[in-house]
Amino acid sequence: MRGMTRSYSALAMTLLLLLPVLCASVSANPNDGSHWGPTNVDATYDSSTKSTTITWENPQDAGNSHQIWVWRHSEIATNETWEVLNKSAVQVFFDTTVTSCTKLIEDGIERAVYYSVTYDNGTYSDTRFLSSNTMQTPVVEDTIIPELVGQLTASFDPESHVTSLTWDSGVTSEGLEANIWRSPSTITDTSESSVIHIATLEGQISNFDYILGVEEFGNYWYAVTLSDQSGNQITEIQPQHPQAGPIFENTVSDSNQTVATNVSAEQDRAEMVTISWVEVTMVSNATYHVWASYDGEITREKMDNNNTHYLGNISAGIGSFTVPIPQDVEREAWYAVTVEGMWGGGQANYNNSMIITSVNTIQTPIVEDNQAPLEVSNFTA
Repeated sequence: MRGMTRSYSALAMTLLLLLPVLCASVSANPNDGSHWGPTNVDATYDSSTKSTTITWENPQDAGNSHQIWVWRHSEIATNETWEVLNKSAVQVFFDTTVTSCTKLIEDGIERAVYYSVTYDNGTYSDTRFLSSNTMQTPVVEDTIIPELVGQLTASFDPESHVTSLTWDSGVTSEGLEANIWRSPSTITDTSESSVIHIATLEGQISNFDYILGVEEFGNYWYAVTLSDQSGNQITEIQPQHPQAGPIFENTVSDSNQTVATNVSAEQDRAEMVTISWVEVTMVSNATYHVWASYDGEITREKMDNNNTHYLGNISAGIGSFTVPIPQDVEREAWYAVTVEGMWGGGQANYNNSMIITSVNTIQTPIVEDNQAPLEVSNFTA
């Protein structure tokens, strides 16, 4: 009797030790036909990072004695086809609270795939797919970046204020778009802040007319790239890609409005000369550059040949610049003022080095005299 009591006690102790395992086994191996697995499985591909993010929801009563398996396959998963389905496990999680994962997609891939997420406790995996733990619509993963190679020509019509762009014949592949970019400087990367996206066209198109806004003035560069339905697109512009510039564009009807006016010079004290002008109203963030010549009126050719003297610059709102006259100097001097700034609807500064006689330059020289008069010698009265 005492032996039987000892046997029953040992059996009871064994059952108590096995009870958590049995309970976990029951929750992980349902026999009532209910689904054991995650729900609302979905996937999104991001072309900018070349990655796919898979998401799902974990039921509260799923337990925690299992792993989460993430699968990828090219066909829809069903209970009947799962065993023979060509699939690959892309991730296994031992943390049962995880609800998403992100996978990088290798280069040169273009495919439509499905993702499934299952639970597995080591002895049982519910692959009946009675709920939404597999995708019914595939996600397209595409890391093949379309590239347009060729020449781009650009010309500006001052009468119509239109810059016409033409590049090598459009692509024949469907689902591609042509994107037009514009910048006040050479385009090397379309993601730079100075590069503006101005149009999206069908990939088969190979020309575009860009209508400029009012009071635009300066040099601009253009480039053309391709993008596909997944959003793949190059950002770095190489010499083989269609690009053009600089293209000088001017929608200001009167050139005199683009330069400083009423430039004058006056020797206000024996050793100083003040150059004055009227500022350009259509320029913002303006900087005015002051030039001098001592052997004739300043012209564009004289400046190009470095036959002028750069005196310095001054910000907008002042309208004058003072320059000292060296000691013991008596000379004729001509002055000019040019302006650098943002014009009209422009996105960056443009340095307008235009010279218009008698507008932003003085035509009649000023005589600068900082030479002491000769002393009288041998004076008698």
